[in-house]
Amino acid sequence: MFDPFRTSVIVDPKGAYTTSAAMVAKAEDALRVKSFGKLSDKTCAVFGTGPVGRVTSVLLSKLGCKVFIISLVSGLAYVTSVADKLNKRYSVYVEGSRG
Repeated sequence: MFDPFRTSVIVDPKGAYTTSAAMVAKAEDALRVKSFGKLSDKTCAVFGTGPVGRVTSVLLSKLGCKVFIISLVSGLAYVTSVADKLNKRYSVYVEGSRG
């Protein structure tokens, strides 16, 4: 970085972290505005097993949501393996489902 600006450098593969964080923040705000309660009380379906879907699933699970990661194009074995990898690596509970 250059003066007077200082910031940490963040590795963000394909924009997944920023996109996921923004999506979760918008969902929390929409629930607040509509008085629908907290996101942590919700069951969430995340469509897509790419980088954004994976990061979003982890974030939602860490917030306390019941999370289903769903693939409309891949088989159940694949989406279940994605969920299992997320659960093991990040100590979360995400369930894989075929849409």
